[in-house]
Amino acid sequence: MRTKQFAFLLLAATAAFADRAADDAAWETIRIKQERPLLMETPLVSNGAAAAAIVPADGELWNNAAAKLQAAVAEKTGVKLPVVAPAKITDADWASRHLIVIGNLLNNPVFARLYFNYFACTDAAYTGNGGYELRSIHDPWGNGHNVIAVGAQDKAGVEAGVARLVALINERAKDGELKLGRLMELKFTKKGRRAPLEEKLTAKGIADRKEAIANIYARPGTERGAAHNTIKFAMLYHRTGDPGWLELYRDAMRQHINYYATNEYILQEGPRRYDRDFRDSWAYGMVIAWDLVEESPGWSDEERLKFTNHVLRMVWESNLYQNWDRESSVAKWRVFGSITHNHHTWPGLADLFGGWYFLRHYKLPVAKDWLDIALGMFRSCSLSSKPWEDSAGYQWIPQRHVLTYALASGDRTFIEQGHASQTGKALLQALDSLGRQPAWGDCGGFTSVSGMPELMCALEYATGDGRYRWAIEWLGADARDEMEAPFWTNVAPKRPDDLVGVAVTRLPKMHYDLFGRSGRSDIWQAPNLPFEETFDKLTLRSGWAEDDDYLMLDGTAAGSHGHLDGNCIIAFTAAGAQWLVDAEYIRRIPKYHCGVTVLRDGVSAIMPPSARLDEAVWTNNTARVRTTMPHYNGMTWTRNIEFVPKRHVTVIDELTAEQSGDYSLRCCWRVAGESMLDGDTLRTRQREKGFALRNLSGQRQELVYIKDFAGLPIHQLYQRQSARLRAGETVRFVNVFAASKDGLPNLDARDVASATKPKYAPMPAGAKPLRTLWRFADFPVTPRPLKVASIRSDPPPREAYSPLEKLIDGASGGSTTSCMFLAGKPVNIVLDLGTPQRVREVCVRSWEKLDGWGIKGLTLSVSDDNFQRDVRAAGELAATGTQTFGRNVNTIRTASLNQTARYVRITGEPATAKSVVYLAEIEVLGETPGEKAKLVALASADLDGDGKSETFVGTAGGEIVALSASGKRLWQTKVGSSVTALAAGKGLVVYGTDDAVLGVLAADGSKAAEVKPPMYRGVPSRVRNITLADLDGDGAREIVIGCDSWQYMAYSSALKLVWKTVYYAHGATVGHVADLDGDGKPEVIAGNAYYSLQILNHRGKVLSGRSGSFGPEQTAVTSGDLRGDGKRAAILGTDGGLVLAFDAKGGKLWETNVGDRVTTLHCDVVGGKPRVIAASESGYVWAFDASGKPIWKRDLGEPVKRLVRDGDGYVAAASANGIVRLSLDGKVEAVATTPAPVIDLVVSDGQATALMADGSALGVATR
Repeated sequence: MRTKQFAFLLLAATAAFADRAADDAAWETIRIKQERPLLMETPLVSNGAAAAAIVPADGELWNNAAAKLQAAVAEKTGVKLPVVAPAKITDADWASRHLIVIGNLLNNPVFARLYFNYFACTDAAYTGNGGYELRSIHDPWGNGHNVIAVGAQDKAGVEAGVARLVALINERAKDGELKLGRLMELKFTKKGRRAPLEEKLTAKGIADRKEAIANIYARPGTERGAAHNTIKFAMLYHRTGDPGWLELYRDAMRQHINYYATNEYILQEGPRRYDRDFRDSWAYGMVIAWDLVEESPGWSDEERLKFTNHVLRMVWESNLYQNWDRESSVAKWRVFGSITHNHHTWPGLADLFGGWYFLRHYKLPVAKDWLDIALGMFRSCSLSSKPWEDSAGYQWIPQRHVLTYALASGDRTFIEQGHASQTGKALLQALDSLGRQPAWGDCGGFTSVSGMPELMCALEYATGDGRYRWAIEWLGADARDEMEAPFWTNVAPKRPDDLVGVAVTRLPKMHYDLFGRSGRSDIWQAPNLPFEETFDKLTLRSGWAEDDDYLMLDGTAAGSHGHLDGNCIIAFTAAGAQWLVDAEYIRRIPKYHCGVTVLRDGVSAIMPPSARLDEAVWTNNTARVRTTMPHYNGMTWTRNIEFVPKRHVTVIDELTAEQSGDYSLRCCWRVAGESMLDGDTLRTRQREKGFALRNLSGQRQELVYIKDFAGLPIHQLYQRQSARLRAGETVRFVNVFAASKDGLPNLDARDVASATKPKYAPMPAGAKPLRTLWRFADFPVTPRPLKVASIRSDPPPREAYSPLEKLIDGASGGSTTSCMFLAGKPVNIVLDLGTPQRVREVCVRSWEKLDGWGIKGLTLSVSDDNFQRDVRAAGELAATGTQTFGRNVNTIRTASLNQTARYVRITGEPATAKSVVYLAEIEVLGETPGEKAKLVALASADLDGDGKSETFVGTAGGEIVALSASGKRLWQTKVGSSVTALAAGKGLVVYGTDDAVLGVLAADGSKAAEVKPPMYRGVPSRVRNITLADLDGDGAREIVIGCDSWQYMAYSSALKLVWKTVYYAHGATVGHVADLDGDGKPEVIAGNAYYSLQILNHRGKVLSGRSGSFGPEQTAVTSGDLRGDGKRAAILGTDGGLVLAFDAKGGKLWETNVGDRVTTLHCDVVGGKPRVIAASESGYVWAFDASGKPIWKRDLGEPVKRLVRDGDGYVAAASANGIVRLSLDGKVEAVATTPAPVIDLVVSDGQATALMADGSALGVATR
């Protein structure tokens, strides 16, 4: 067996070596051996004959300029250069003579072609009034001819530019001859220029930027930032003429070349490696940048050759990574007849610009293939207004690339057939009343306009539509494409009032045609509706003012980076705040959106791709909308919306069974803000503003915290109803919501249509009660930011840094969110909490890293009577750390206290008479009345070897509490911020915290060791799972951890790093260590938030990566011998309810569905046969045989948060249904009713210790 295994490994290694050798040989065939000759001089007159033509923009001004130039040449050389109208310039003219082109982007199509290809820069606002661009463009099309560009935006500018060129002609012309060398003279004026005038780089500015690039390479995983900066340096040199930028480009390119020559991962994995630094997204920029600066002064021939080959390598590798080097792939792209996504259009641009450059200047045969790929891709994509994308941010990238292709190539199909305008409509429609982009699809944030300004500026030019200019100005965006081109025009801004009311974008046929045929039928289903009945997005909008109401509804659930969010409300913005949001990057299934989920007979199904628009009416400032999604896991879902701006929104969801079955239905709402359930009403606050959502149809509700974003907690509200339905029967969810600028809105509403409320079945009759042994409720409450009712200061902040409310806005990353006070003056800042509160900590973020920003000290005092008589000193705020935002650095000062107070005063004293107190944020942490502890982690082990297991509970406040078997506190240790992972074994407790610390506690709770695991991709290594296992067989346990940073690591018990491994991809979730292949050495199943199985060997080497595609988010893991061959299968569960089994090599054995997030997996042997047991948030527990076929299932009525084997049965944490004991054949044997929903449990020695949602722990006898 070992011989066969070795033979297989040898064969695989030989094959990999052969592929690498073939790639190395291919590289040698295309690598440039001799740099191209540069055409540095531009002959205008040669041997007494015209060698160039003058091509002015149409119009008297520009023709007069051409005449002056013509006369100057004739006077000095005796030769009259022809003047040719732009419309008459053909490809033959470009190829047969040099050109002098006068004008700008807007008035001269010949100049515009240069602009579209980034050779020239003048548009409506580049030079400023009276400024000019005088630039030689060397052999742009590879035909041996140059261009002199004279760019200007007004009369004074063109006259000055031509006058300067005439002066150069007078200097260099002689009878019958005139040659000009390289020209790059840029004159800018402030007036008429939209961007600020660039200040020339100082020596310090250059040195700082070089150091910043070097620092990027010192942070593994962030190298793509260096590439983007390298390109930007070249473009800034090209656009400003500042040689400092050229120096930076040269230095950055050298560093990038060195990185590629020395990086271990690049050297080991070769040119087809996984694209960790996303090179195919910036390879095209490398080509453009090099083409623009190659004729600049200072290059040696050796360096030119090195740089050229590096650029060539970037394009070549982008093709190898995509496997586009195969003739079959090239052939497919030649006849491509569909649309695609950004992971293709970015390397498509690399092939377009790389193909042009290397075919024009080096006649490389492979460049022809690259061009065939690019042209095939973009010609087809030009026929659709929507790419194969359905995601905020991502959706605009391919369309920006298509527009780049259209302009650079001259193929204006995308523009002329109206697809660009339809893309633009969808873009504008996707701006809410706050000027933010709703976050649908793979988009983790809802406060940005990612990808929009870069496309809007080009759309403004391409369509002449003033709505884009209005939007750019409204957003205050510096709108430029990826290569810094802003496409400035003179079009007048026009507010898009045509999008007020109901606005609908339709789905393009090319997008629809990919449903079920995109290569991922497990994700994107076949059409459930005829094309004519589909739509893309629908918005309801009362206006464009900040306090206007806005709602977006999604009509589709398909597309790359898309989510299963069809018929879902993507966003609701009202009263100046965003309330209903999406904002999930990876989690794509319906329960993370504002829609419904359907389980039939305990099983979920992929949401179909389309909803039908049945009705959309806007009358009297009110909208009525009805949409329907048929064939959704056996149901038809109809959503009815009544939208009354400034008042309320009513949503009635009707789910009608298409076939009989046991249905578990859930209506989901995702809200931003401090949220709580109050009876049938969800109440949410964002400072003084409020939002309320009331359920009128009586479903049971659960509020689940998801994450924090932009200083706001994000919660998911679930409304559940389960029922046995016959075909044709309907379940209704009736909800109404509203927002207010001043406090919580009152929702006085009721559902008169529902005669009865849903019924909920208890546990089966006859189930025995489990005996409660003890309850522990004395966990420390986690301090949280307290709401500040008002803030004042004496003296007030400097006017430019007002208002003072910036100090309590939740933002601290820059000057626009900070307050600076008078130089040399102390300041008193008083925060009013509204009512007396228990204050635990005060945190101040300050700016202290530059000269003049100095604080001698910050002192704290508190009061209940506004410091009239009650004045309590609370000590100094000491510097405890820093936080970096790019180059900006906050100093963090904190003070701990435990006092009740209404008023908090901070007194700041500047360091010197010239220093200022400069603050970014003030946060008061404390407890609100009645607040409960938040318990976030649980582990158990016999820590002291006495034969009884102790329980360890981690809190969101960073405490670990040890409880005895009788529920007594043994010790309590503060370990830092919120506990993110917890494990225990004999003699030690291991923990991870939210501030990316890994630590070990001794048996008495004292800290034994702490370490910060190394970052990757700039992501802190927060620990998400911990496994204690002997990896090397020496009898000592290693600590195996999975982190947010795309890494798994192993440490010794003394926290010495043993190994670390980068895997694919995103944060770690669950981990498991077992000997899978039977060789006596353990493997690590590295569970992660993405779509692939990762198996590592005991030394951390990836054995199986990117096996198939499933998920996302692996939420449970185990292993077991399913085939009786002594090898263990890796068994994983996902957030979407899949359970999958893989062999040790990553081959999939089987897959099944348990309805919802898999919370626990066990591999047991019952009756001598292996079984896989799965618990799920669907409420079901399932048992499967070794082949994945169901043996039994049991519905516990509520989400099962944990399942533990206990003797001859199982113990389940069944949320609101308490603790349930099941027999090995799935029968309910006993139940413990708990005072609050159970969120986790451990079992030992016939006793369960359960954590509950009310912040307490419960001990229950399980036998």
